[in-house]
Amino acid sequence: MDVIQESVQIDLKVSGLSLVTLSFELVDAIEIIDFDRGQFAFVVAPDIEQARTRIEVKLRPDIEVQGYTLKNES
Repeated sequence: MDVIQESVQIDLKVSGLSLVTLSFELVDAIEIIDFDRGQFAFVVAPDIEQARTRIEVKLRPDIEVQGYTLKNES
């Protein structure tokens, strides 16, 4: 099992030119959803309810990055 260092950085480049860099901290694991489509997900701050955010990334056929932070009303 590969171990990540609690950080994920996504750097979107076109012809070597960086368009945007997204950085996320407090990540415990990366879930591979669909290898062929380059689709994966991870949760930022899974142990902090107010900050817990699920990030989903798809690389093919189009690049998509989506984030979800759900607030639990008690």
